[in-house]
Amino acid sequence: NGLKAHEWDEIGKEERSALQSSLEKESSIMQYCPHCGKENAEVQKFCSSCGKPLTENIETKKSLKSSEKTEQKATGKIWASAIIWAIILPIVGVIIGIVNLAKGGQRKTPGLIGLLLSIFFIIIYVMIIPTGGSSRSNYTTRDNSSSISTEKKSVTENIEEIIKKGDEAYDRDDYAAALSEYQKVIDSGSNDGVIWYKYAYCNTQVNGFEINLYETSYNLLKKQNPEHTYYDYAVNTLLKNSTEMDYRKAMFEEYEKGTRIKIIGEVFQIPEEDVLFVDTKKDEWLGYIDDKVLLVFKDTVKVLEGDIIEAMGKYIGTYRYETIFGAENEVPQIEADYYTIIERAE
Repeated sequence: NGLKAHEWDEIGKEERSALQSSLEKESSIMQYCPHCGKENAEVQKFCSSCGKPLTENIETKKSLKSSEKTEQKATGKIWASAIIWAIILPIVGVIIGIVNLAKGGQRKTPGLIGLLLSIFFIIIYVMIIPTGGSSRSNYTTRDNSSSISTEKKSVTENIEEIIKKGDEAYDRDDYAAALSEYQKVIDSGSNDGVIWYKYAYCNTQVNGFEINLYETSYNLLKKQNPEHTYYDYAVNTLLKNSTEMDYRKAMFEEYEKGTRIKIIGEVFQIPEEDVLFVDTKKDEWLGYIDDKVLLVFKDTVKVLEGDIIEAMGKYIGTYRYETIFGAENEVPQIEADYYTIIERAE
């Protein structure tokens, strides 16, 4: 099953393209929940762990806004018509009443009654309109908006105070209290790798170990501050909880896709700046030879052929290809997110 030294160069452009397409497709099938850090399939809309939406439904928001605008327009037309008739009818009544009074005779009494009723309705209209439906609705909406805005501002202003409370509880080993405070920070949308690590650690002490939380903290710290102590803690935690690869199981796909795997081996070939073939079978006399594994990274890997490395990542199956001479080869492939050089090539 091993890949020979010359065989990668024998793969045509079509096979190289197929490899890259396969790896890119595999690497894009998962997504992290922004609320709890749980890994989910790309097609999921809600987190399988916390149940919160993975992405905002923009179309639904547009639809709701459109419905609100339509309803507001319809309500506005109704109130506009009511106001117009409320003004016109009393005025017409006043005019008719005055005319009938002026003519006297039998029309004098009805004219007086009509005039008084019209004046009465005008007074009622003047008293009611300032607290009418449309105005009250606007006041209510304005008050709610102000309340929501104030609440958001309050959360933003207090976030540092919440972190301070969490850190104080963390330092005195009160992990339940710290977890509660860090949960508020995470729910606010924080992507601080340090906070995520403390959150993961507190959660382990209170609820049990969840590797996806450490993966989130590791990925954030790797981008934000790989020199931080918590980055080393996250790496060590993931290495400790990764499965040492059994080559036979990997070749027969007995591992579930997504299983975190770790390997140690010698870099055999570097076909691309982010792709490595690594020999993982160690011979007492010859060193690492055969049992090759394909490691695919998301970033450029700074190693040389012959370097001894330790690496870890997620098992995504096997890759099979055909050489230019028609020979078939198959190797396990790992979507790698970490490596370290144990020994440099001579």
